[in-house]
Amino acid sequence: MLFRWDGSWRSFESTASPIRDRKGIVTQLVIVNRDITERKRIQEQLEHNASHDALTTLPNRLLFLDRLQLASLHAMRHPEYKFAVLFVDVQGLKIVNSTMGPAVVDQLIIDISARLKSHLRHYDTVTRSATSIDPLAGQEILARMDGYQFTVLLERIKEPSEPMRVALRLQESLVPPFLANDMEVFTFASIGIALSSPSLQTPVELLRDADIAMCRAKANGGSSCEVFDSDMHALVIRRLNLESDLRKSVERNELRVLYQPIVHITTGRVFGVEALLRWWRNDSELVAPADFIEVAEETGLIVPLGRWILNETCRQAHQWHMQFNTDPLLTATVNVSPRQFAQSNIVADVKSALDESGLNPWSLQLEITESVAMSDPQKAARIFSELKDLGVRLSIDDFGTGHSSLSRLRRFPVDVLKIDRSFISAIEHDCDSREIARLIITLAHHLNLKVIAEGIETHGRRSYLQEFGCEFGQGYLFSGPVNHLAIEIMLAAQFCDEVKDLVFAE
Repeated sequence: MLFRWDGSWRSFESTASPIRDRKGIVTQLVIVNRDITERKRIQEQLEHNASHDALTTLPNRLLFLDRLQLASLHAMRHPEYKFAVLFVDVQGLKIVNSTMGPAVVDQLIIDISARLKSHLRHYDTVTRSATSIDPLAGQEILARMDGYQFTVLLERIKEPSEPMRVALRLQESLVPPFLANDMEVFTFASIGIALSSPSLQTPVELLRDADIAMCRAKANGGSSCEVFDSDMHALVIRRLNLESDLRKSVERNELRVLYQPIVHITTGRVFGVEALLRWWRNDSELVAPADFIEVAEETGLIVPLGRWILNETCRQAHQWHMQFNTDPLLTATVNVSPRQFAQSNIVADVKSALDESGLNPWSLQLEITESVAMSDPQKAARIFSELKDLGVRLSIDDFGTGHSSLSRLRRFPVDVLKIDRSFISAIEHDCDSREIARLIITLAHHLNLKVIAEGIETHGRRSYLQEFGCEFGQGYLFSGPVNHLAIEIMLAAQFCDEVKDLVFAE
C-alpha cells in the first residue's frame, strides 16, 4: 500500500527481475510496480456480493451459516458459551406485491431490514469481518434468508429468556406502519427460536429447528413467537412421514370413498349422498380426516386427491343410477377444497369426470364453502357460471360462519345452502342458534334455494328443522358415512317400498 499526495491509499503489485553480468552475478534489479487498486476493489466487491444480500446488503444465507459454524465450533471448545438462532418471517407483504408490484415490496424490505437492525442492541454490530477476533464478544447478526424471511444469530447468551426478549423487541419494531405510495402498510412477524445444544451437530440443524418453531408460531396466527423443543421436532417428523405416506396412498390403494346419506327430513328417504374421503394408512390405521386433509391442502396433494374423489364418485353414482331407477335421480355431492378452487382447472376436471362416467350432470352437486366463495367473489361467480353451463348443481357449505349474506349470494347461481353444523348442534338449547337457522331457511326459500342441515343427531333437532320447513338433512340420526354396499342396501329397501306403494295404489 502506498500513500498518495492526495491523501488516498493505493494498492500496488510489485515484480522484481534480476539483471546478471557475464559471470551470472546479479548486478541490478528491474522492479515493475503495477497499480491494482481497482482490481482489488472489484475483487472485494465480488466477495462481498457473494456473501451479502444484493437488496438489503445484509449477510445472506451463506455468510450466516458460516458465522453459525464459527459459533458452533466455539461452543464445542467452551461449554459455557451459549447462542441462539431466531428465524423471522415477516407477513403482510404478499398483498402489497400483488397490488402495488415488486418494486414497492423491494423498498419495503429495505425499510424492514433497517428497522429490524435498529432494534438490535446498540452496542452490537450487525455484521463482522471474517477476521473477527473473539466470538464471545456478544454479537447479534442479522441476515436475510430469502423473500420476507430474516435470521438473527444471538451470541453469548447469559440466560434462556434473552432470545425471547430480542424476539419481542423485533416484533415491536414492526408495529408502526410503513409507507408505500402514500399508503400505510402494516406488517407483523412470526418468530421461531432455537437454542444451542450439545446434541446439535451442524449449523443447518439449528437453523432447521428455528424454522420449525417459526412455522408453529405462524400456524398460531398473528404476531407470535415459539421456542423449539424436542416434542416439536417429533411432531414435524410425524408430519413428514404422514405426508410421505399420503403421497403413496393412491398407488397403495389405501384411500376409500365413504358416502353419508342426505335424506328428506320428513320422510327419511335417501335423496342423495355426500362423498367423504377416508384413509386406511398401511391398510390398518384409520387416519382422521382432520389429521390428513390439512396436510393435503397445504402440500397441494388435495388437487390430485380431489380429482380422484370426483372421478370415483361420478363412476359410483352412475352405477347406482343404472341399478336403481330413483326418481328423481340420486344426487352425489362432492366437496371442492380451497386449493382445488384456486389452483386447479376445476371446470375441466368436472367435465372430464362426467364424460368418462356417463353421469347425468344434474345429479352431481359440487359443494364449496362460504369462505372460499366470498374470498374472491368475481372469480367465484365466473367459475360458478362455467360449472352451471355443464349442468351440475352448486351448494354453499358451512353457511352462517363467514362474512357473507344471502343477498350477496344472489349473484351466484347456486342451488343449495347447507347450514353449518354449529347452529344445528345448538338448536335445542340455544335460542339464538335456533333463530339463525330459522331465518336462513326462510330467506333461502325466498331465493328459491333448497336447504340441507348437517349434524342432525337427535329427534329434537329433526323436529325443529321440520317445523322450520327445512327439506333435507344429514347426520348420525339417519346414518354415518358408510361404504357403497351399505348405500345399495338402503336404496334397495327404498326401491322395494316404492314398488309396494305402487302395487297397493293400483
